[in-house]
Amino acid sequence: MSSDAQIEEYLACVAASEVLGKSERRLSLLEYILRQELSGQGEHLKAYSIGIDVLNKPEDFDPSIDSGVRVEMGRLRTALASFEGSDAAQCDLCVEIPTGSYRPIITTRKSPATDSPADKPRPNKKILLMVAAASALVTVGVVAAVFFLVPLFGDRPGSPATGVRLAMTSFVGEPTATAQVEAALSASLIRNPSIAVVSQGGDAPRYAEFALRGLVSNLNRTNKRIHIELLDLQHHRLIWSKSLRVTNEEDLAQIVSDELGNELNLRLLGAAKDFLEDRDPESLSAEQLFVMATWVPSPTAANSLVWEEQKIALMQLALDRDQDLGTAHSVMADKLAQLANFYPRYNTPEVQDVVLEHIRRATELQPFHPDVMFNIAQAHWHAGRVDDSTAAMLRVLDLDPGHDLARFLSIVIPYTCSVPPDAVVEQAVAFDSALSPDNPARWITLNWIAWLKLNTGDGAGSLEAKQLASFIFETPYTFVGHAMILNTLGRTEEAAAVLERQQSSWPDITVAHFATVTVPRLCKESADPEPLISEYEALATAIEALR
Repeated sequence: MSSDAQIEEYLACVAASEVLGKSERRLSLLEYILRQELSGQGEHLKAYSIGIDVLNKPEDFDPSIDSGVRVEMGRLRTALASFEGSDAAQCDLCVEIPTGSYRPIITTRKSPATDSPADKPRPNKKILLMVAAASALVTVGVVAAVFFLVPLFGDRPGSPATGVRLAMTSFVGEPTATAQVEAALSASLIRNPSIAVVSQGGDAPRYAEFALRGLVSNLNRTNKRIHIELLDLQHHRLIWSKSLRVTNEEDLAQIVSDELGNELNLRLLGAAKDFLEDRDPESLSAEQLFVMATWVPSPTAANSLVWEEQKIALMQLALDRDQDLGTAHSVMADKLAQLANFYPRYNTPEVQDVVLEHIRRATELQPFHPDVMFNIAQAHWHAGRVDDSTAAMLRVLDLDPGHDLARFLSIVIPYTCSVPPDAVVEQAVAFDSALSPDNPARWITLNWIAWLKLNTGDGAGSLEAKQLASFIFETPYTFVGHAMILNTLGRTEEAAAVLERQQSSWPDITVAHFATVTVPRLCKESADPEPLISEYEALATAIEALR
């Protein structure tokens, strides 16, 4: 079969599977990258050329600002992973788009189908919908019964040698939709190298700490309900569950990835930290130590210098075992840069040099790890290198287009010390509003909304967001910022009370340090840093006057 015929066969097969939904543009994008690669032009597959040739971007299109290509390629990558993991993949070619690349890896399937999908009768969607509507009530009742009768837990896991291990156990419902949901969630989890999906279907292996199960039910002719549950196999309990309603007109795989996959990653990492907290660090693998030190709001996370130094010690233990562990270097860079900025004892040239060395090593060792790039972006921000931080966040999106938190931060970080456009504030608020009320990521989104609103002069709106964030978690950046906003609104005694509550956890934190070191460093690349710096100077003066 010629390459043209193989491409046509593959496109027909993908289209028939409906993993791309109704998106003709995504099918055109798939055809474009396949033809470029098979014609020997794959090395020219860059964001700019894709934007111009396929997405009709203008000649002055800048991929570092406009994320349209990254988003479309991310959605195509997820859809193809769903397709390749399904029974619909019966064509000659097998295609994968690696994370961080726009070039497809094209191979020949080991057991290709003998008939072209063009010769096969395709299911009539209208007939399928009629059948689904007629059987909806039966489907919901029977599938729900099967789902909730499946045993919750397998054998208690043993001691894994690597990072977080998740078994995807029972996913039940209409086969095509269920396969799309399972593949989309699996693809979302696989994007995070800290998580290992160790099995799909059947009972969970003994060495898995967590399990994921799901139910897809037809509510009526046009709507499906997707329900997933995350289980702790060690303690035999349900950790988290979420339901989603999807219409038949929507891109099922993409909606699942966006609405469930991103939060699932956060919930799983938080649960893993809690699971590992009581273990002897000496018994943990380097990957588990990385999970322990990576920050995710959880019941065991603490707002204190002692807690932060414990996490640094965990990463040093990991590096003692493996000096070439890029993830550990990235965490060390983030945590040391943070302490160097707001805690006087760490604010030395020597620590700053160590931070730069950890950034260099992490980048050198694991340049394709999105968590590594995310931590590096944070380290740059703590050191006031806002442009480098933004660039690193955009690199995270190149590696993992589904990393919504990186997308959010890439939008807001440039306005650390400047007045943001109304559109940026609106985007930030809309992003936060779309999250589940108890999503751990809201600690970050609400704090940034408070920061942006303060920079626009909206003190009341800033305080409202900051108070909501403080219910989730606090750090010196956030509680000193909280006090500053209160002082700006004339509530100095309340500001002093906020600071006093943190004194035992952060004994050497001072507002004067924030006013003279922390905020000026964060604002060193800003054209107009004085307004924000002056607010912290006013707080320092007001607190001193109360003594």
